[in-house]
Amino acid sequence: MGSFQITYDDFSGGQYMGPRSTNWPKNTWSGENVISMSDGRLLPTGAMTAGTYSSGTRVYASILDLHIDGNSAFAFVNWVNSTPTDFPKLVYWTTIHNGTAFPVTGTAETLNGTPVGQVAYDNSQFLAETFYYLDSAGTIFSITSPNALSPLVQATVSSALTTADPKPTDMKIWGVRQIAYGGFSRRLYYSVPPVAPATLPTWDASTQYYEFPGIISEVIPRAQDLIVICGGGVFSLTGVLGSSVTNQNISGQTNVMEGMSGSTLSGRTINFFDQSSVGTLDGHIYALEGTYVQPIATMLTDDMIAAQPFGYEQAVIGTVSGERLVAMIRTGVCYAEKISGTWTRLNFSSSTIDPDYTNQQKIGKTTSSALNEYFCVASIDSSTSGKTLKLDRFIHNVNGLTNKDAKFRYGTAVAAPGNDVPTGTVTLPEYFHTKPFTVKEMFVEYESTTTSVVTASIIPTGNIDILAANISSMTSSGASNITQTAAATVAERFLPNNANKAFGIKPKLSITSAIVKRVILNCED
Repeated sequence: MGSFQITYDDFSGGQYMGPRSTNWPKNTWSGENVISMSDGRLLPTGAMTAGTYSSGTRVYASILDLHIDGNSAFAFVNWVNSTPTDFPKLVYWTTIHNGTAFPVTGTAETLNGTPVGQVAYDNSQFLAETFYYLDSAGTIFSITSPNALSPLVQATVSSALTTADPKPTDMKIWGVRQIAYGGFSRRLYYSVPPVAPATLPTWDASTQYYEFPGIISEVIPRAQDLIVICGGGVFSLTGVLGSSVTNQNISGQTNVMEGMSGSTLSGRTINFFDQSSVGTLDGHIYALEGTYVQPIATMLTDDMIAAQPFGYEQAVIGTVSGERLVAMIRTGVCYAEKISGTWTRLNFSSSTIDPDYTNQQKIGKTTSSALNEYFCVASIDSSTSGKTLKLDRFIHNVNGLTNKDAKFRYGTAVAAPGNDVPTGTVTLPEYFHTKPFTVKEMFVEYESTTTSVVTASIIPTGNIDILAANISSMTSSGASNITQTAAATVAERFLPNNANKAFGIKPKLSITSAIVKRVILNCED
């Protein structure tokens, strides 16, 4: 028998999002509610329900859009009762940065119209940030919030698109112009900018549009061009709408996936799933880079299998502050980039999201003033009679255990800083040996607090001549750690009781209120 050592001391690669089930890079891992710190150590992170709102007894509800601006969140939601009657509202919260009072009950403003698609947000004027949306008749409405969010000013912007057939549903802002599209229409409508700050933009359904060779599924404004995704391909518009426009086909029809209807922009790259409103996810996050479509990240197969029963909109994808991607799955999992290309996997309670309706979950669209520390998602809790709107805030960018936001554990309504702390779990990359071996002891070096709890276990892989029914019992139990009485950096010995010899192993840790620096395995073959 020979002894050897396996060391893990760099966790900077984040959640493994590659296409292989074996041979992960040594600095990656797979876990839940754990982030890689800027210096490559592991830190458990937390999330809480930041806000809620209920509109009364309702049959169902739809979230049309969610915007995050600074410390405020704005959700456009339509509740429907049994009549059926619509109850469209703008629900907002102004303290999503401060967890001392979570969850906060949102303030609601009844809308003059019922939104049917994405809501455009124009925050170019600091004291008059304005939202624009379309109703089913094609009427464009606005709601402007002066400095203190009160009073909220609503207006009917234009009825010009009521003559459009089919009628558009979604709105975006590109430069000084508003864009309207969607609703099975081939046409991209645009506004003429107002001649003065106090006046409204003008529309004309008969002249102010561009027509494309297929139904437009999504429009994405970029800094230098406007991307239009339709059944005939992907097009790039440059210039001034209505004046001098160059329309270039940058990707053919065969590159268009159904999931592009839910695309998001990160940098100049357009990201999406293979499916959006229908079908089963294949697990990849795709990117349209230049004229080519290719997968850039792969989510866990188990998460994709769990999402299959949810039917419509199994997942949505969005971009949050810092040009980072977030994928929100109906099963209660969020994949989020901490920095570009480095991921983490976080969880939220989603067991009550109704699988039979669309627009049940949204990722908050962030402005330049949104904080980099967290991102927000919204979902509808179908288990409540009022179909409660729930705003969850995920902490994915903290650097230490003393940060008050590191003291949130999902599902606990404690005021920050509180006494509860988040727990994360992580499985490290598989080590495969030339012959069967066991792990005799495991050392975990970590920064502790008086509430630290670290447990360790070993998952043997490459087991030979073993009945399938016995495999689950081979994961060794982790011995509980020594209770720390003061904050310190410690190296603790665990005896994982790894009696079963196998060609490979995966170390697994549960981490509460601790920062893991190094894991060392002493092995014997």
